[in-house]
Amino acid sequence: MLRLHSWRKISHFLHYQIKNNAKLYEAAKCIQKTYRKFRNKQQMTQQQKEMEAAVLIQKYYRRYKQYAYYKKMTQAAVLIQSQFRSYYAQKRFKKSRDAAVVIQNQYRTYKEHERLKKGGNKSVIIQQRYRSHYQRIPKHVGRNSDGQIVQIVPEGPDSTQADQSNSPDNILQLTDDSITAPSSEEKSRESSNH
Repeated sequence: MLRLHSWRKISHFLHYQIKNNAKLYEAAKCIQKTYRKFRNKQQMTQQQKEMEAAVLIQKYYRRYKQYAYYKKMTQAAVLIQSQFRSYYAQKRFKKSRDAAVVIQNQYRTYKEHERLKKGGNKSVIIQQRYRSHYQRIPKHVGRNSDGQIVQIVPEGPDSTQADQSNSPDNILQLTDDSITAPSSEEKSRESSNH
């Protein structure tokens, strides 16, 4: 009997243990389920925070890029405007300077004309007569030291020398040796003769 009694005790104890274990198992399942829910909620919250942070970073980065692009475009526009204003101002200044030069030239011409009208006509007449006289003198004609008009004749019977005598080098040589330019007195004498 003793054995039976101990068997009952053991079986009762085992039954109690199994019942108790089932409760513990259910309690463990409930704890695990609650923990998993808590952990999932924390993970979701963490993911939500990370996503919000990523969205915020992207938002600020896009804003920065837009601002940088706007600033670059503004600087380019300012540069273009300043270059155009500089070009336009230079063009306007050049135009006004050219106009001033034209006005000054016209005014100087007018003043010179007025000055010549009042008494400078004699010198103009002398200059015109001198120029017209020397345009009529052929190139192979010059003046000697006495002021007389002479014809330059090449030296020697060689025809090649005659051709060379008309060259500027020989004329200069003849001019340097025997022919001189007319003096101012001779010029005035000739102008009075004409």
